[in-house]
Amino acid sequence: QFVAAEMKRQERQVRITKYQIEAFEDVGYLTERDMFILGIALYWAEGAKTRGKTVLCNTDPDVLRTFLHFIRYINRDSSVVFSCRIQLNISHKERYEEILNYWTHELKLHKDQFTKPTFIRVEHQKIYEHPEQYHGVVQIYVRKSTNLNYKMFGYINVVKYWMRNARVAQ
Repeated sequence: QFVAAEMKRQERQVRITKYQIEAFEDVGYLTERDMFILGIALYWAEGAKTRGKTVLCNTDPDVLRTFLHFIRYINRDSSVVFSCRIQLNISHKERYEEILNYWTHELKLHKDQFTKPTFIRVEHQKIYEHPEQYHGVVQIYVRKSTNLNYKMFGYINVVKYWMRNARVAQ
């Protein structure tokens, strides 16, 4: 039984590798325009919809880095100030410094860009096999971003327009 399970695992790994290679071939290199559209879609899906504030919350460092890149790209003529807040389950309060170091390293931001954390007082719905891999949720706020927020909704509305009208370039 162990041998059969190991063979299935190896077969699965071969398929994963095959599809990963196919994905690289299908996607190819990402241009700045690709990253721009990706940023719009990311904010449309994950960004705060509150007018006047440009905020994105997530647990995935790659998603957060993509958002930071996008905001810097569309604001290349002006300086952008980010402020971040970490939301943690209260059971990880003693790990806050470790988690703060993790996020400053992952996002290449300074500790002074992180405000006081929020500790959530709820029981975990998920049991983590490796609780040390829990790093909470990061909220990235773009300071003084009312006009940027209006711009974001403009970008989103343009994408919606083209998608509704099936005017996607071939």
